[in-house]
Amino acid sequence: MSKNILSFVTIIALLIASACVSSTSVLEKAREKGTVTAYENFLRRFPESKFVPVAKAELASLRARESWQVVQQANTLGAYEEFVKMFPKSSEAELARERIHALTEGKRWAEAKTNESVEGYRKFLVEYPNSRYKGEAEGRILQLEEDSAWKEANLSNTIQGYMSFLNRFPEGVHRAEARSKIDSMQDEQDWQEAVGQNTSGSYQQYLERHPQGRYADRARDQSRNIEDTRAWQLAQATGTAAGYQAYLDRHAGGRYAAEARDKIYALKTLQPAWEKAKAENSVSGYKKFATAFPGTREGNEALARVQEFDDQAWERAVKRNSANGYQAYLDAWPDGRMAGMAQANIDEFEEQAWQRALTRNSMDGYKAYQKAYPKGKYNSEADDKLIALEIAKIKKGKHGELPPPDRISYQSGRRNYSDLEIHNKTKYTLTILMGGPAYRREVLKAGQSKTLSISDGTYDVTASVSDPKVTPHAGKMTFDEGGYGVTYYIETRRY
Repeated sequence: MSKNILSFVTIIALLIASACVSSTSVLEKAREKGTVTAYENFLRRFPESKFVPVAKAELASLRARESWQVVQQANTLGAYEEFVKMFPKSSEAELARERIHALTEGKRWAEAKTNESVEGYRKFLVEYPNSRYKGEAEGRILQLEEDSAWKEANLSNTIQGYMSFLNRFPEGVHRAEARSKIDSMQDEQDWQEAVGQNTSGSYQQYLERHPQGRYADRARDQSRNIEDTRAWQLAQATGTAAGYQAYLDRHAGGRYAAEARDKIYALKTLQPAWEKAKAENSVSGYKKFATAFPGTREGNEALARVQEFDDQAWERAVKRNSANGYQAYLDAWPDGRMAGMAQANIDEFEEQAWQRALTRNSMDGYKAYQKAYPKGKYNSEADDKLIALEIAKIKKGKHGELPPPDRISYQSGRRNYSDLEIHNKTKYTLTILMGGPAYRREVLKAGQSKTLSISDGTYDVTASVSDPKVTPHAGKMTFDEGGYGVTYYIETRRY
């Protein structure tokens, strides 16, 4: 009985030992493989093994390492946060927390840079006092505060505002510009004070403060001008050659130097010249005097006397009330006060004369107009009228027929114009009259030739010589962009 019990216990011990050896072997093999599957297989086969806690711990560590590799590859804030959540006690958890801190710091820094505000950078430094961005953050805070202060200074745009900026940021990036603004505004302020007082002393005071100031040249000019003007006013008050000379002694290059010399000259020469002008009592004399002494009392009086002569001449012209009378006024007074009226009256008389000539429509009438108005505005038209009347007179009287001109070419110098060669083969002066698209009077001496450029068209043409015994000739000639020729000679016939 006791042998049987002993044998049973031995078998149990052997079975237990066999089981222990088996679980240990499997765990070792799982460790050798180092895979999640191997560990999970062990835990499934030996759920009651005393090595289960160790296997679970090693499995968790293995899973953490594998996840850590994935997380490191992802390298994102979310991946690290999920890892810590899943493996809070793993050896890599602390590294994950460090990466979370670093990535969060970078994110906060990026947010601070995006917001770009003093408050944002300060909040970042409170949250990350030892951050690698600490120096840059502090620099940005300083720059933003300076920029804000500079903006305020510009908005105030006062000397006090820029001084306040320099007190806070003596080494700021805008320090040179701030000092420049202060200098410019102080310059402007002192200049306005000098201008307000407008004295030589005020401008000198400005120059003492700003010898190279923006208005330095103007200040010097103004100071000189004031002194110059004061000396000139004193000279004018004396009204003597000595007074003007005193001005020149002190201001030889002054604004009134030329006028002072003129005054001296006038004072020394004016009275004798005025006496001479009055004694002469002529328009030319008074004009000469007024030109020599302009602006003086005597010069103005001379101009007044010239005007009196002008008025008297006009009265005479009005009394005559004729074109010749008004022309006489214009000849004597081309720039006279009534020159415009005189010309208007002459034009009216001329218009009346021309209308009378048109009404008479005779050679005497047109000649009378030309005699009365040798430079009249209708002179050319009067010439045309006279040519037309002379042509009509010749054609109405005894005359011979003119043959057409010979065409010598089919080209001329100008479009719509023809060239006409005239040869006077007589021993007399030859007169050619042409009336049509244009009017021409051509006079050729004996033996003379002439080439005319004539508008194309048909003309009434007459030819006559200076001997009344020679019969004139008349006819029509047509020209059409070509070259033409005609020769005149005298043929004697007996009847």
